[in-house]
Amino acid sequence: MDTLNRLKRDIKRLVASNLGNALKKLGQALDESGDNYNTFISLQAEFNRVKQQSISGGLTPTEESTYLSRVVNRFLDFVDSLEGEDIRPAFQLQEEIYDRILVVCKEAQRVPYLQRFFPEAFFKGVAYLPSDEEPEPEPDPESFDIVIFDNHPHDSDNGEHALLKDYLSLGKPRLLYFGQTLPLLYNYPEKAYFANSIFSLHARLEEMLTFLKYYNYED
Repeated sequence: MDTLNRLKRDIKRLVASNLGNALKKLGQALDESGDNYNTFISLQAEFNRVKQQSISGGLTPTEESTYLSRVVNRFLDFVDSLEGEDIRPAFQLQEEIYDRILVVCKEAQRVPYLQRFFPEAFFKGVAYLPSDEEPEPEPDPESFDIVIFDNHPHDSDNGEHALLKDYLSLGKPRLLYFGQTLPLLYNYPEKAYFANSIFSLHARLEEMLTFLKYYNYED
């Protein structure tokens, strides 16, 4: 699902619980120079007018419900009509990750499992390298920003962790280790980070991407 369709889905879900929040979220995504922005402002003004009249006692609950229902219907039609050019490019960049990420797996059978965590709708530059196969062409690890090292099975070479050490010795990419806690990583405080569960994987990755964003910034 691309950014536009995902936004439409999220907005419609918000409408069911809170139209005001749905308007706010869409307002953050719309390009103010686009033709549809004026229509959005009109819908927002209509919603605010109904709420103000309700607060001041100018509408009965039945009237408020009727007017809000009309706004909702117009808003949903508006959301359906949106095209890619109506969305701010900056919003799309915020929603999608373009950093180059290499996922290294010890076993090829782990690749489909890891792919579930990095759907293409969100992650645009992810490659996978199973170390027990020789893909053609083989990606160059130095061309990536982050290497995610899947250390499964944990102790496949009698505790030597030779493959992991090879990636820790690379010059450019930072390394996000995914697996059981490994004291070896404490020797690489400025090179490696680690996630020991599926629940922390994205959190640690987001922290590393934020770090690289500011660390590599050039004015």
